[in-house]
Amino acid sequence: MILRPLILMMFCLPALADTTAIVERVQEKAAYQRYGKQYPVKLRTELRSGDIITTSHDARVQIRFSDNSFVRIGGGARVDFNRLIPPAKNKGVLKLIFNVLKGVFRFTSTSSKHDVKINVGNSMTIGIRGTDLYTNAQPDQDTVCLIKGKITVQSGQLKITLTQQREGFIVPKVGMTKGLPIIRVISNDKFNLWLKQSEFSD
Repeated sequence: MILRPLILMMFCLPALADTTAIVERVQEKAAYQRYGKQYPVKLRTELRSGDIITTSHDARVQIRFSDNSFVRIGGGARVDFNRLIPPAKNKGVLKLIFNVLKGVFRFTSTSSKHDVKINVGNSMTIGIRGTDLYTNAQPDQDTVCLIKGKITVQSGQLKITLTQQREGFIVPKVGMTKGLPIIRVISNDKFNLWLKQSEFSD
């Protein structure tokens, strides 16, 4: 009689208590690579450091982390989950490092108890704490746009802080050479179009 309530409590614990990242929404086909093998992304899939997510043309994937922050990955994307270190192993702070190799990637959070770094394409690195942002890595240019909060972006020797909604940082590419970064406020129409690239159809 004493053990039964304890067993029930164990099964009622939140799913993310001992899990750094879990898939909570999937649209169309997506897969993840782990140790050289590929598996389909499904609801409740648990992701680990080193996993690489790839999505089909119209796919969307939403992944939630243990601090309640989440990412949305758009269609035709390839994202490397370089580091996923839970707070219990990092002095109470969730550590996340993403390599956005291709496509749309959006990070959203209201927490400051995480250390997040996003590498976009091969041209920029973003450091963030508690914010909402859009990125897109493409052969012709890499893009980051602030949705809410504040982010620090570095490309080569240039390092700036974006603080204004719709403020964009764009690095054009000519062949294998990076062009000069463009910093500007994105138009409302284009901004809304970009956001749709990470949103689900329902």
